[in-house]
Amino acid sequence: MRFRPTERPPFSFWPVALLGLVVFGASPALHAAQGQSSITGAKVACTEGTAGPYPCKDADLLSVLSIEALGGTADTDLNDVWGWTDPQTGTEYALVGRTDGTAFVDVSSPTEPVYVGTLPSRTTASAWRDVKVYDDHAFIVSEAPGHGMQVFDLTRLRDVGADERPKTFDETAHYDGGESVRLETAHNVAVNTDTGFAYIVGGDASGTAPTFGGGLHIVNVQSPATPTFAGCGPGVATDANGSARFSGPSSAARLGPNARQSGSARAKDAGYTHDAQCVTYRGPDPEHRGDEICINANETVVNIADVTDKDAPVTIAEATYPDVGYVHQAWLTDDHRYLYVDDELDERDGLVDRTRTLVFDVTDLDAPTRAATFFGATGAIDHNQYIAGSYAYQANYTSGLRVLDVAAPEAPEEVAYFDTYPADDAPQFRGAWSTYPFFDRNIVLVSSIGQGLFVVQPRPAPFLSFTGTRRGRSAQLQWTPSAAAQTARTEVEHKTPGANDWKQRKTVEGRPDAQEYDVSVDNLAPGTHQFRLRHVPTDGPARTSRVQSVTILPSAAAVVNGPTPNPTRGRSVIRLTLREPQDLRVALYDEAGRRVRRLHDGRAAAGVIHRFRVRAARHASGTYFLRIWGESVRASRKIVVVQ
Repeated sequence: MRFRPTERPPFSFWPVALLGLVVFGASPALHAAQGQSSITGAKVACTEGTAGPYPCKDADLLSVLSIEALGGTADTDLNDVWGWTDPQTGTEYALVGRTDGTAFVDVSSPTEPVYVGTLPSRTTASAWRDVKVYDDHAFIVSEAPGHGMQVFDLTRLRDVGADERPKTFDETAHYDGGESVRLETAHNVAVNTDTGFAYIVGGDASGTAPTFGGGLHIVNVQSPATPTFAGCGPGVATDANGSARFSGPSSAARLGPNARQSGSARAKDAGYTHDAQCVTYRGPDPEHRGDEICINANETVVNIADVTDKDAPVTIAEATYPDVGYVHQAWLTDDHRYLYVDDELDERDGLVDRTRTLVFDVTDLDAPTRAATFFGATGAIDHNQYIAGSYAYQANYTSGLRVLDVAAPEAPEEVAYFDTYPADDAPQFRGAWSTYPFFDRNIVLVSSIGQGLFVVQPRPAPFLSFTGTRRGRSAQLQWTPSAAAQTARTEVEHKTPGANDWKQRKTVEGRPDAQEYDVSVDNLAPGTHQFRLRHVPTDGPARTSRVQSVTILPSAAAVVNGPTPNPTRGRSVIRLTLREPQDLRVALYDEAGRRVRRLHDGRAAAGVIHRFRVRAARHASGTYFLRIWGESVRASRKIVVVQ
């Protein structure tokens, strides 16, 4: 979160005396570093409540790289962490935020991570840096003055030889908003990888150009090396002299007299966004299915916004809860039915005595309701959390990584933990900053502020690995169950392109001696198919794996479907699937040949269904033509609008 001067986290380095490590007869390599030593060479199993010096439960330590081993100095702390898998080589990388830049680490051998290189901060150091990935590019923001957003082509990591490591890189591109809007500092960035739009939050700048009061600053990154301004979030407008102002109603009345406000003036109108998750909505609410939705942590409220129309985003709903300290971050379950929210100041301010996670039912996006409250085992502050499959992976500062089983979303249960800060579990801003649990295999990255990068392997998951690959018109699914999973059967569930519901495709009975399963799902239509595994144990509740996506390419260069419905009084949709990625322009024209709306101008991925929507309410009655230009496609479709 952003702290006022009296709230700045007291980052410090707490030396940890490393215990003797004996792992299956191997001795991991120990490298001296600032306040912390690297641990590499072999897995350190969690036995009798510890993995070496670290308290744990059902989570093994694969490695630690100290801050010094990540290119830092005695003045360096860590912050964010994200991941990237090279689609060409399969190499997995950790993208680690430092106060002075971003470190790139090859973690494809998780017990032997390799520091590949660094991208220095564009300007100065800052405690806050955030990174996300789209189309093999990293997008990095920071609260360092004048930083803007750095863009880095991650494929450059492929070419770094052993004799060049660690290599110092320069940025591939930079975004500062241009002349009409400005971006100098930002707290966070979210990216919808379905649409290619980045959402910068907590932004600010000097001068008179609009900065949108720290609300959503929307950037088109479909062509990653040429990011362009696309719009601003709901509730933020520009006044006559070009300054950003909040245009929506004050949230004070909605919050009620017992809700606590942050000291920030921006919190009074909930226009400042601290963190966000932006997705193409695939949940149960039919009114919003297929729309682009942002879940915004706005300090005193959770804001749910429809950002499909970048020219006119709109707030759908806002949600709050008793004893608000600071609404810090929120993340949807994979089915978009539930939302897990963390509050960063409720523990510190004494509003609760244990780590609190709020669970909201968002099956109706217009009317979110609080469904449950989970209290952890310690009083540590919760910071960031991400959900993959049946598990939530929380970075809870001094109590480290906490893994919740969310298979029953209204009754979460802590099933594993790994404490990266053994000194204490006090409600202070030390220890685990963030996690990354989205690799195909069962490893989790944890960035710990004064300690380093941890690679951890939780053990409660029924599947140690799950991958999906394309073979012609088939999807080849491979998985390895945990030996402790007690598998009765595994059900293969499938969601076809554009579908909203999961269908069971195959059932595989469990075998005590089975090490790996290999199943083919055949005769698939072009588009991106999603698969997940439903693990049914011999005893206990079923759990669902994380989702694997497999893209089936069309035999033709392009397939265009729609528009449907046509004629339309509401919204008509044209669907396009490409065999090859390419630059694409899509625009709507009237009968006189005048362009009335641009729907897309940038890079378009292959094998996914691109949806272009024409909303009748924005146009007069008449005949229109949607025209599509690309390297391998030229198409025009007539649409009749009836008012």
